[in-house]
Amino acid sequence: MLITSLVSFFAPANCLVCGREGSLLCPGCPLPEPRYGRCLFCHGSAEAIACPDCLLANQLASVAVAARYAGPAEELVAKLKYHGDRSAAHLMAARMLPLLPPDGVLVPIPATLEHIRQRGFDQAQLIARHLSRRSGLPVSPVLARAGKHHQKGSDKATRHAAMSDALSATRPIYGSVILIDDVLTTGATMSAAAQLLIQAGAESVCGIAFSQA
Repeated sequence: MLITSLVSFFAPANCLVCGREGSLLCPGCPLPEPRYGRCLFCHGSAEAIACPDCLLANQLASVAVAARYAGPAEELVAKLKYHGDRSAAHLMAARMLPLLPPDGVLVPIPATLEHIRQRGFDQAQLIARHLSRRSGLPVSPVLARAGKHHQKGSDKATRHAAMSDALSATRPIYGSVILIDDVLTTGATMSAAAQLLIQAGAESVCGIAFSQA
């Protein structure tokens, strides 16, 4: 947004962690660590975000997140989604970059059309484009979302049922796919997206999100 760019120029942002002027997040400032020890899907013991059995059942090769959705990580997401500060997408992508596999196609999980109209952009697609510029991996927005399907506050079963109906693959896709999202909550959206992409021809699907709620 032009207004956001002008505000950033005349009134530089302060780091959400240390308060230093210049950026919403300094490169060296830490974010809350992701939660490990409990599987995202079955809530059983796990050494990573999800246990091997649940990854297999959800057709995901792996799931990784850069931070826990709390403190400065939560504020950074809010700056992007609710305040239109697109610089946050660049900073989120920088923290996700080390999690990327060396090969694959970046596929953003789409926001609802209502949210895209409100914000003027799709946040996951914006993050994916920054990741593409940094990594050289291509972006392919093959997923589409129908209807509103707001998920905030919904339980896992409700989310999974809604996402199975809401998401669709618009064309075939092949090879390794890397799903990109801003916030991972119950895993229902990522699971539904992975299943659709496997059906659309993907050889494997892994998921990477900026934060885990």
